[in-house]
Amino acid sequence: MLANKLALSLPTINNVGAVTPPTPWDPSDESGLIAWYKNKVGVIHNGGEVAEWNDSSGNGHLMVSSGDANESPTYDSVSGELYFIASRSQHLQLEAGNQIELPDTYTIGFKLNAQGTNNTILGDNTSSNEYFKIVAIDQIRIKTSADTATITTDGDPIEEINIVLTRDTNGVVTMYLNSDPQSQQVSVSGSTLIDAIGIRATNLNSFEGGISEIQIYDESNQTLTSKVNTYLLNI
Repeated sequence: MLANKLALSLPTINNVGAVTPPTPWDPSDESGLIAWYKNKVGVIHNGGEVAEWNDSSGNGHLMVSSGDANESPTYDSVSGELYFIASRSQHLQLEAGNQIELPDTYTIGFKLNAQGTNNTILGDNTSSNEYFKIVAIDQIRIKTSADTATITTDGDPIEEINIVLTRDTNGVVTMYLNSDPQSQQVSVSGSTLIDAIGIRATNLNSFEGGISEIQIYDESNQTLTSKVNTYLLNI
């Protein structure tokens, strides 16, 4: 009888003071999320050749291949990395008429394994020739509708690394490498159009290397920056 009473009381005892663990942060929690090309999610491929990388934000910014197998990046299902060969102009592009516009503030996060330089990470390949591009082992160039600016790291190479770029309400762009803010900041005005991964207009400066994750937001604040940096470090 005593054993039965103890058994009945144990669940109650165990639940006293129980703490529900916090729900992990997810990019889709943010109202400012524009597009999310998520690691190991939404990649449609045939024998490794990528046909599509779906947008996990729910906003429908689907990136697709040109249909030419030679221009399609390949997929590593273990790492979730899409590998691009620059000499073949390999890239993915939004369907015709679809554009991502960053008019003012933004936060953009990348997980990269870049090789070489003059590599376009994101760009417009149809109309405006705007982009985010690696132009040297320690430099990223940003081209908007009104400006071009180059931001330099504190010495670390842009190779196998996480990058976060933020632009505040004053147009000041800050770069983070593996969550560390870099000392140089640049100011740019104008909007930025994006419709391709790995290339810019027209089929120039193709990316060489791997891309595992891209997150794009139309907002910028320190809390979001910290969350994106932490998320990328844990992929």
